[in-house]
Amino acid sequence: MKNETTELTKQQFIEVLKKVAEPKDIKVFQVIYNFNERHEAAASEIAAVLEMKYPPLNSQVGRLAKKVDKIIPNIVYELREDETSRRWNLFFNGRYNHAGKGKLFYWQLRTPLVEALQELSLTGELKKTEDLAEELPEQALKTLPEGAKKSIVVNAYERNPKAREECVQHYGTDCVVCGFNFGEAFGELGEGFIHVHHLKPISSIGKSYEVNPVQDLRPVCPNCHAMLHRKKDAVLSIDELIAIRKSHATT
Repeated sequence: MKNETTELTKQQFIEVLKKVAEPKDIKVFQVIYNFNERHEAAASEIAAVLEMKYPPLNSQVGRLAKKVDKIIPNIVYELREDETSRRWNLFFNGRYNHAGKGKLFYWQLRTPLVEALQELSLTGELKKTEDLAEELPEQALKTLPEGAKKSIVVNAYERNPKAREECVQHYGTDCVVCGFNFGEAFGELGEGFIHVHHLKPISSIGKSYEVNPVQDLRPVCPNCHAMLHRKKDAVLSIDELIAIRKSHATT
């Protein structure tokens, strides 16, 4: 008989994503989210997308669970026969799937975690915008299964929930270009919703770059965000887009 295990709620997963999940952890969740409609993938497939080996990936998930222990007390994990904890089970459902001569063990995102990623706009679904997403290298694509080829790993600089939260706390949720506020327009449904724009294109900075949420990010509505990235060869500045909008404003 299985022991009664802890199942985190959506709000608890939101707390995890904001407080203890690192960009590399969020990337793992994003890859699984986009891998297929079931939001599941084998560790080896996830590792292939992230260009790493899967044993370190397993360890990474375990380390994240230990961090969760510090902010959510008294978590009870499912136990193996040898009485060790299945820490990965905090985030995923698991199942074996036979493939060819062997079998793969699949991780499936728990539903509350899927909902938490969606609420924080951390699903990694943004595509075809150089400043927001990074396509996999062509060489890596040759060795990946079809599901992995469809996955986009969103750059964690832009999608870091802590940086986004600090930006919004400082500037509010009004678009800095047009002033639109989703809460005012849609009430409770739109309250707190806004995109966050990176002033310096992520493609031009190195992996060691540390984002300053106040200096580097600005809240913008989806329409203005799209216009900032409209040109293929350059990203418009906030001031440039404001000037363009004013020049076409009707009296």
